[in-house]
Amino acid sequence: MIKKIKSLLHNKKAWVFLILIGILSSLILLKLSQKRAVFPKTPLKISPTPTEFIYPLTTPTIVPLEEKGQPDFDKKVGNDLNKYYPLFNYLPYKTNNYLIGYSNSLTLIVVLKEDTPETRQEVLDWISSKGVDPKSHTIIWKTP
Repeated sequence: MIKKIKSLLHNKKAWVFLILIGILSSLILLKLSQKRAVFPKTPLKISPTPTEFIYPLTTPTIVPLEEKGQPDFDKKVGNDLNKYYPLFNYLPYKTNNYLIGYSNSLTLIVVLKEDTPETRQEVLDWISSKGVDPKSHTIIWKTP
C-alpha cells in the first residue's frame, strides 16, 4: 500500500487529477455557502428618445409610477411630455452633418460632424422649423 502511495506521488497525471478534484470541490463548497442574492425591484425608466447615440444619454423619468392609478394619468403624461420634451415626435434626427437627441428634459445633445457656425445655425433653424424656440432648450454641442 505504501508503495502505491509513493508511486502516485511521483505520477504527474495523479497530481493534476488531485488538483482538479480540489478545485472542483472548492467551487462546489463556495457555491453552496453563498446565499442567493436578492436584487431590489426598481421601476423601468422609459427614454423619450431611442439610445442609439454616440454619447450615452440619461433616461428621464416623466411621471412617478405611484401616480399611475389617477384617472387623468394619460393626459398628465401627455402634458408633461409636451412641456418638457416638445421635440419628442421628431427626435432622434440625423443628417450628414449632425445628430440630435434628448438627454434630459429641455436638454438636447447635438453631435456635430464638424463644429462650424454654419452647422450650428442649421441645427437651430431645424429646431425653429418645428415650432420650438431654440432658446427654450439647453443645447450640449459635441463632436466625435
